[in-house]
Amino acid sequence: MAIDAQEALQAYLKAEMLRKESLRRRAPNCIVTVSREAGIPGARFGRALAERMGLPFYDRELLEAIAEGAGVPPYELEFIDEHACGLEASWLERILTRKCELSEAYRRQLTVVVMRVACGGGVILGRGANFLIAGCRHALRVRLTGSLEVRIRWFAEAEGVSEAEARRRVEALDRDRAGFVRELTGHDVNDCHGYDLALNMGDLRQETALEIVFAALGDKQCTFPGKPEQPS
Repeated sequence: MAIDAQEALQAYLKAEMLRKESLRRRAPNCIVTVSREAGIPGARFGRALAERMGLPFYDRELLEAIAEGAGVPPYELEFIDEHACGLEASWLERILTRKCELSEAYRRQLTVVVMRVACGGGVILGRGANFLIAGCRHALRVRLTGSLEVRIRWFAEAEGVSEAEARRRVEALDRDRAGFVRELTGHDVNDCHGYDLALNMGDLRQETALEIVFAALGDKQCTFPGKPEQPS
């Protein structure tokens, strides 16, 4: 289910950025969202990007912040993180596991945390963040893709499993993440309109892809440590 307060939160984010920009009299820090298909080394790419930008990287860190806001330990949210809630479990199982209650708390806090990160700048991995900050002028929304066969091979190598097992897990991860984004935002994770830039990582070296991202950031109304000043 899409978050009803998403538009209000986006309006708040824009107002907050205008306030901070007027105080600092400079462009806000860039926010980059990195969405990835299963098997793509998105965390490695995101960390490398954040390191070069001199800004924080949010993956597990995002989950920990969400858990803190929800008042629960992170491990209680791990089975929800980037997974569709669904209603396949019996009503008794849902009550016993608090699945629906935790899912709602997770989704509320996720939006708040993403908004907070967007105000300060950084690189966010996954979690449908690209749709949550749609319209944010200091944001660059990146999608990392690759052919299924390439992603299966990468996953098998990274996890030390057979290609048959890798195929099963890659396809399951893709379904889970797509369902999660649809429930959270009401959008299709594969909708090209949700991204500023899509990169086929099967055909690009990471260094090349990073250079493309940096070139695209030059067109955004944002800054980051070490970014060359734009001529006035």
